[in-house]
Amino acid sequence: MSEGDSTMQRVTFRMRVSLVVSASIFVSSCATVERTRLSSPSAQIFEQEQRPAATIDLLVSDDAEAYRQWQRDKDDWGRRGWDRVWLICRWFADQGIDNLPCNDAVRPIQPN
Repeated sequence: MSEGDSTMQRVTFRMRVSLVVSASIFVSSCATVERTRLSSPSAQIFEQEQRPAATIDLLVSDDAEAYRQWQRDKDDWGRRGWDRVWLICRWFADQGIDNLPCNDAVRPIQPN
């Protein structure tokens, strides 16, 4: 066996070893990666609701009770909006997305 054949065999051996190691790393990395499949969220979560607008009668009248009712309607509208934000946040958290601010501070308040 000549020195050229010996060198060629070493190069071939090293190439085969490197291919086997590369292939095993590739296969093992694919096997350990957990793929997250996101489901579709409910379309109701993304529905937009118009903010309660003040009527002309409310603006020209001096009715304190009507004004308070309009304020309550706006407050309820805002709470429903934050409830939807929480639902979106929880949906992403359920899909495996980490480090979201879906804590009890933004959880919807359940009426008694």
